[in-house]
Amino acid sequence: NRLHDKDFAVYLFFTLVLCSLLYVGFLRAEYLRRTHSPRYTKLIARIHPLLVSSLSGILGAQSLLFAKALMLLMIAGYSNTHYVYTKYETYFVIFALIFFLGTQIHYLNLSLQRFEAIFVLPVYQVFWIMSGVFGAVIFYREFEEISFVRSLFITIGFLMIILGIYMLSISTSHKHCSDIPLKKNIQIIIHSSNDNNNKNGLSFVVLSEEEEEQQQE
Repeated sequence: NRLHDKDFAVYLFFTLVLCSLLYVGFLRAEYLRRTHSPRYTKLIARIHPLLVSSLSGILGAQSLLFAKALMLLMIAGYSNTHYVYTKYETYFVIFALIFFLGTQIHYLNLSLQRFEAIFVLPVYQVFWIMSGVFGAVIFYREFEEISFVRSLFITIGFLMIILGIYMLSISTSHKHCSDIPLKKNIQIIIHSSNDNNNKNGLSFVVLSEEEEEQQQE
């Protein structure tokens, strides 16, 4: 019945919209960096690793949400197998779990390939926890049991998390691999040699792409 709740539908809709915006923003930042655009400012360079890292964390939190839902369905299936496994909601939960798990792993690996783990993993964990708590509050109606004091501490915790993310983003200690220029293509020329120091009779000449063009000219 909770899958049909209006609150959960709104939550899932805005979560997917947020993930889409993060993905589009990441693609845009990748394009600006790759083309060396002057629009790739320091602010965008700080936000760039945050986009995909937060995306993987939010997707991971949704997989946790649906994993718990699937566990509850399996427990209910022991007493009423026909009712549980003949409903489309069960297969929707299974599909959602597989989808969010797959996308989580994909974008987490993508972020680790492009940026340093010292920045990616904390941001991933932060958004995984924040989104997981918020999703549980909405889906499992845990807000009905939360007192004002607990709500206040949760809010303070979220603010501290946001502050930590900001401090990570402005830190100059992290340097992602996308800042490293790509190596130029090289050409290896092998030719015979009668040099006594070369026992194999071979010598190697390594030419860069620019040197190759100069040699051809």
